[in-house]
Amino acid sequence: MGWIYLIVDDVNTFQLCVRLFVYVFFPFDKIYSNANLPANGAYFVTYEYIQAQAKRLTGSNEVSMAATLLAGGSSGIAYWIVICLAPPGYYKHGIRSAFKDLMKTEGPLALYRGISAVMIRAFPANAACFFGIELVNKAFNKIAPNF
Repeated sequence: MGWIYLIVDDVNTFQLCVRLFVYVFFPFDKIYSNANLPANGAYFVTYEYIQAQAKRLTGSNEVSMAATLLAGGSSGIAYWIVICLAPPGYYKHGIRSAFKDLMKTEGPLALYRGISAVMIRAFPANAACFFGIELVNKAFNKIAPNF
């Protein structure tokens, strides 16, 4: 208990601990938040929407693993579509400026350059991630159903 008192008592050490906590658990600077917050939103909204639709179609509260794989893969694709729109800070007015610049300089095919490799990787990687999450959730529900 004495060491906690020393950390709280020493203001510089306390501020250092708070800063360390913030930097480790909330690594949001302007560039990171501008790119990743909307992408993470698309990621989880896509996953939850597809899971909800699968539950509605089956009429059950349980979701099949095939639906989980589809939802996970689709959420990964949604994430990378948002991330790949434009490099952070390059375009002043965001997607509108990027779109105008690409159409003027390279034409419509520039929108798809390089994204196919990202999508080929994103679908199976995120499908496997959510498959593991749902598998562990089912195991925990069997071990401790009312937890």
